[in-house]
Amino acid sequence: MKANCGQEIEAQSIELLGDATLRTRDLSVAVPECDAVGSFLVLNNLLQDMKVAGH
Repeated sequence: MKANCGQEIEAQSIELLGDATLRTRDLSVAVPECDAVGSFLVLNNLLQDMKVAGH
């Protein structure tokens, strides 16, 4: 959405832990300008100790 271009987005992650409790983390992500077509958005260390998939 053009309304998000060049803005800082505030969000919150919710993680379900092994003992069935929830842990939340506040996140802040800078969104590139709309003319940044073909550029990459790198999310370095946005979430610590995150597993994308596991067995």
